[in-house]
Amino acid sequence: VVYSATKYIGGHSDVTAGIVVADKETIGKVYTSGLLFGPTLSPFDGWLLIRSLRTLELRMKQHSHNALKLAEYFETNPLISAVYYPGLTSSPTHPIAERLFNNNLFGGMLSIDLAGGERHAYELLRNLETIKFVPSLAGVSTSTSYPAKTSHRSLNDEELRKANISKGLIRVSVGLEDINDIIDEFERAIAKIR
Repeated sequence: VVYSATKYIGGHSDVTAGIVVADKETIGKVYTSGLLFGPTLSPFDGWLLIRSLRTLELRMKQHSHNALKLAEYFETNPLISAVYYPGLTSSPTHPIAERLFNNNLFGGMLSIDLAGGERHAYELLRNLETIKFVPSLAGVSTSTSYPAKTSHRSLNDEELRKANISKGLIRVSVGLEDINDIIDEFERAIAKIR
């Protein structure tokens, strides 16, 4: 198994790392590649990951709590045509998520689809003041991403459609801030959409 430790494991947007969990033979191959190509962590980055592991459980509880509350808010907004979060009972993936996730902790990532498409997506992103548009998600601060122009920018319109990525889709990495502050920020930004 390969983990991106850059995301929730690191959790503070201050380290770029990956973790490989495998049998001894596979680890040997990965180790050899690391020696040849140099993608090894500095001691300080290793220390940052160990530090972050100490608060991972607490952070994930708060990420999950906040994401569910934000997703519930988004469901009530008429400018949002769809909310994708497995913690919502309205989600078609909710029954599966209940079996897979412990203690109803469904994570801190969600997506929204704005009914006004690309224009509304750009307006929302511009209107957010403290919630930032960033290249990497899953830190302690709430942030956003626009898949059609970032992670999936190499896809043409047909490929985006097949991948269910509309021009109105925004990913939200819900952070640890007070949930009322997060909702207020999105509410103000959405209210400014024309």
